[in-house]
Amino acid sequence: MITRKVLTILPGMLLSLSVAIAAEQFTTINVPGAIDTGVKGSLVGINLLGQIVGPYQDAAGNIHGFLLSFGKFSSFDFPGASATYADGIDIIGTIVGKYVSAGVTHGYSLTDRRFTTIDFPGASATAAAGINDLGQIVGSYTLSGVVHGFLFSQGAFTTIDFPGSVYTQVSGIGPTGDIVGLYFQPDLTGHGFLLHNGAFTTINFPGAVRTALNGINLEGDIVGGYFTSSTAQPQGFLLRGGAYTTIDMPGAIGTSAQGINLEGAIVGTSNNADGSFHVFQLTR
Repeated sequence: MITRKVLTILPGMLLSLSVAIAAEQFTTINVPGAIDTGVKGSLVGINLLGQIVGPYQDAAGNIHGFLLSFGKFSSFDFPGASATYADGIDIIGTIVGKYVSAGVTHGYSLTDRRFTTIDFPGASATAAAGINDLGQIVGSYTLSGVVHGFLFSQGAFTTIDFPGSVYTQVSGIGPTGDIVGLYFQPDLTGHGFLLHNGAFTTINFPGAVRTALNGINLEGDIVGGYFTSSTAQPQGFLLRGGAYTTIDMPGAIGTSAQGINLEGAIVGTSNNADGSFHVFQLTR
């Protein structure tokens, strides 16, 4: 089901950034006044122009979407929603994510200050997670208690299920339609996957007990997160040319890399020992 609502954007706020470690070119991104920028379990995204989107939590505990565009923040909420998350953005500034209304999660896209609700037909919950520059949208939906991935392209939905899995979550789509995400086997082990030209490939960080793939760019560079044990904090990684590089935000206890653009700029979330969450950008 697709419906449209008009967005009212709150006034832009001046950029407030701090460079964590200049040598590694990490930049911490915090929405002014937020208690968390980037929320546990959420995604953030970046486009070719370097515009960044994600969710933040205010002092009252409410969750809003934000856009960081050329040094200024804008905050936005789906009309009437109790929570709004922003997960992906394309080159023309279309934002995708999810919102919660009356306890139900719905996907959305946001273009020219107008929202479009994206609900997989018959699903009890839908969340949009990524968009490429062709306007193809990916995400996940829940039907009869089972989570499936989806592709929404040219007005039509396609279900994405890793063969033999009991759970498939789609997190990102590249410029040529390559799709990345996470699936669980019947024994509940979690693995990353790449869907390229209709063929699935499992991708696991070496030695990890769980791997999730979150973003992919035109060059085929993939970013994600992995766990080394069931109690460990997540660590981020970059997979480029068959080689893995771990990404750990300095001073953080957990890191997840979630988006990468053609220039190789990476965005993600980190969490600190005090329980706070932050968004970071890494340029190399």
